[in-house]
Amino acid sequence: MINNFYLFYCNGTERSQNNQGWSVYVKKGNNPNDLLTNKPYEVLRSEKSLAAPDVAFYNNFYYLLAKKLNKTNDKWGTTVFQSDEVDKAYPRVTNNPILSQNNACASQYVSDGNLYVIYSLSES
Repeated sequence: MINNFYLFYCNGTERSQNNQGWSVYVKKGNNPNDLLTNKPYEVLRSEKSLAAPDVAFYNNFYYLLAKKLNKTNDKWGTTVFQSDEVDKAYPRVTNNPILSQNNACASQYVSDGNLYVIYSLSES
C-alpha cells in the first residue's frame, strides 16, 4: 500500500544578475491529485545548473541523482546526494560526480536488493 506520493523537480535561474542558483523541490501528497495543489519545498540547493532529479531508497537511505552542468566545459554530469528521509535535505556524497563528460540522465531502481543505475552514454 502506498502511503504518500512525491514529485521531485528542479527550478533555477542561471542567467539572472542576482540570486543565481538551482534547487530541487519536492511536493508530497496522499494521492496524485494532491501534487497539483500542494506547496513545494526545497530539499537541495546548488550554484550549478541542476536537472532531472531521480530518487531511490536503498540500504536505509534515499539517494537523489541529479544532472549538473559543468560550465567550464559545457558538459553535463551526474552527482549523488543522500538523505535519511525522502523529503528532507540531501547533502552531497563524496566521490562525485559519478558520471561526467555528458554521460548523464541517470535513473535508478532497486531490484532483488541491488541498486541499478541506467544512464545515457555520450559518444563525443
